[in-house]
Amino acid sequence: MTSQTLQQQLLPEIMKTSGIKNVILYDVTTRILPGVVSAVVAFVTKRVQNRAKKLYSGVLQKSGIKEERKGTILLERDYKEVRESNDMFDAVLSIASDLPHARFVKRTANGIFIVETKDAIALNADISFAKLMTAETDGVVQKMVIEVFSFTKDIVQIRDYLTALEQEHAKNRGNKLGRQIYYFDEIAVQPVMRHAPDRAGGAAMVPDLSRSPPVLTFTMFPLQTNKSLNNIYGASVRKAVHRVNFFLSNQAWYRDKGIPYTLGILLHGAPGCGKTSFIKGLAKDTNRHVVNIKLRECTTVQQINNLFYSHRVNVVRDGATSTFDIPVDRRIIVMEDIDCLSSIILDRALVESKPLEHSTEDCNRINLSVLLNILDGILETPGRIVVMTSNAPWKLDPALVRPGRIDVSIEFQKCSIQDIVDMVEGICDIKLDPKQAHGLLHRVWTPAEVTKVIFENLDDVARALEMFRSPPINDKASARTSRDFTRTSRDFTRTSRDFTRTSRDFTRTS
Repeated sequence: MTSQTLQQQLLPEIMKTSGIKNVILYDVTTRILPGVVSAVVAFVTKRVQNRAKKLYSGVLQKSGIKEERKGTILLERDYKEVRESNDMFDAVLSIASDLPHARFVKRTANGIFIVETKDAIALNADISFAKLMTAETDGVVQKMVIEVFSFTKDIVQIRDYLTALEQEHAKNRGNKLGRQIYYFDEIAVQPVMRHAPDRAGGAAMVPDLSRSPPVLTFTMFPLQTNKSLNNIYGASVRKAVHRVNFFLSNQAWYRDKGIPYTLGILLHGAPGCGKTSFIKGLAKDTNRHVVNIKLRECTTVQQINNLFYSHRVNVVRDGATSTFDIPVDRRIIVMEDIDCLSSIILDRALVESKPLEHSTEDCNRINLSVLLNILDGILETPGRIVVMTSNAPWKLDPALVRPGRIDVSIEFQKCSIQDIVDMVEGICDIKLDPKQAHGLLHRVWTPAEVTKVIFENLDDVARALEMFRSPPINDKASARTSRDFTRTSRDFTRTSRDFTRTSRDFTRTS
């Protein structure tokens, strides 16, 4: 007996047991308020049908006959890998955790949703889901499979519902950060070590990159700053600001010209000259998060690929791991002091070629070729901004800083006379007479030192200008030390000559 035949036989009984013994009848010739009467009839008819459906479902369950599904979709979640396909699964469990049956869906400390029942959980009036399988290793969930199904919606309608759910979930997850921009700083994780034979026949401990996590992990802090590209001084900075503004305002131009819509910036110069201030101003003016990475010998290819090609950023806060969705065009990837981070980016002509210490090289280890392909390879990441800083740019491999990978190179120098004038006028809101710039030292003071002196003399600009006509105190101390050393050296030479003369006199006397 089919479910349809059973329904036809049981429906009269259902109607009888439902407590509905009479149906509102009305004279077809009624002319008074026909619209109201029609609405009442439609309402009552719908209530009768809904009641009949519920009773019919109960009778089916008691009869042991399963109602036929109209559509079913299987979703798998692999917790060991970072996959974009996991988003739809997470969206389903995320909404389920907010439903009345939330007690059956819990979220672990590291952000993983776990279904604790095999019973079906309704997502809405027409669509439900149930857990099919869970794979665990040592109590840790590795994989989970759920089925999303409906008795009234077909597979296309279910898919449309899941897609909309996924988009809404991504939007909500992205909005967790709100309008606040954050600084994400990579956590240096100690790699798992393993024994490996060396060429001398012995053994050494080397990183086991096959056991490295697939993603880099970061700490995060709100980025609060008053810095802006408009209040950073210097001719080279102004050129860079123009280039950044062009990049942000002309995406269509890049598309029409067939040029990758990416921006690479190299900041180099002495410490205290404004490199970090530029990054903070860039983040604030572009409203982008800063993601600071530290290239190391144990950084893996998979970790770098996930950082550049995935929207996910893995964060540890208060001992718990969470994941934030930050599109590439909403972040600035920063490699500070890149010449000190790793030898992989140094000029290959300057680095001594050494034989491999171990018999095998892990193919997952990052190298210069991998980094070059990420910056300017086949796969493009539109909207990406990468900033590198260096105190010794001449050490970097030329292939890393060539045009196409680095679009803007900014040298941060000590202040010119005009830079000092601009900073005094900008901070003190005054206009200096050209004569007041007479005697100011050129390329002696760093921007940080100039700012400090101005702040200490906001009520006495003349005194600040007078200080800029002499070297900074540290430079004075260095000069004084140098003079003392020279004087001591001269005294030592004079003493040595006297000793030689005395020795000669002694020899002559003998």
